[in-house]
Amino acid sequence: GLSSRPVSDAELSLQTRTINSKYKIVELIEQNGDRDVDRASLAILCVFVFGSSSAILAQQATEGLPEILRWLIVFALCFSPLVLVGYGLALPAELSETLV
Repeated sequence: GLSSRPVSDAELSLQTRTINSKYKIVELIEQNGDRDVDRASLAILCVFVFGSSSAILAQQATEGLPEILRWLIVFALCFSPLVLVGYGLALPAELSETLV
């Protein structure tokens, strides 16, 4: 459960074994948080680049198919990154847990 007594920086440093670190506990948390944000941003960028690139490649590779089928394939690939956006809106905790 939650404690009504606040934890000091010294106690937190002892519990996380960062007592001899040259950084304060707050600085360590900020550094790890920045890395998590960078990792999530890179994953989102990759999804968007992959969706656009695969849509362009699918447009060129499916010349023998009927036009409506080609359009549907390219449309699905082009807007596939929006699945990630919808997942992030519907289940943000699970998405951040997956990306981080």
